[in-house]
Amino acid sequence: MAETYLLWELCLLAGVARTPNEMMKAMISALVLSLSVIILAGCSDAASSQVPKVGKTYQEKLDKAWDTAGKGEAPVFACATVVGTAVGMQSAGKGNKSEAVQAYEACYVDVFVHYANTFMKTGDHAKLDGSGPPRGCIELFKSYVVHTNSLGNFAKDFEIDPQTLKKKILANFDEKAALCLPLISSM
Repeated sequence: MAETYLLWELCLLAGVARTPNEMMKAMISALVLSLSVIILAGCSDAASSQVPKVGKTYQEKLDKAWDTAGKGEAPVFACATVVGTAVGMQSAGKGNKSEAVQAYEACYVDVFVHYANTFMKTGDHAKLDGSGPPRGCIELFKSYVVHTNSLGNFAKDFEIDPQTLKKKILANFDEKAALCLPLISSM
């Protein structure tokens, strides 16, 4: 019962559902999306455990974001420096656009996946509490919302669909992070 109330509160906060009927639809949609992501993840290559290589302008900042994520800390602020540099370079008409896009996607997708997979492997974050999601899922959900909302607005600067990037994130969660998919994909 507590898990249902918590999910209801999260759905209200995220604007996903306002009535019990809408919540049920959101939960069914989340389940379908979760199953799709798990199937896609099984068909795709696993996310790399090594920092992606990007243009020289961005590599040092991306390395720092990767290191932050590797400590199980949410990388949104570290990725903001990568994204800020990429957007700034493009706005000023400097640098290589494909390198900026590559750096943006690497931080938005790969670094967050690295964080999620690392976070769920540390401490007791993957431990199940009764019939609800693992303990770390609420924190991972909050980090996902902040990360995607903060950095996703810049996707238009690179002519990228933010929904496609979100799907890439979810498709590359490892098995422990994937335990949180029903909650995260309900957003």
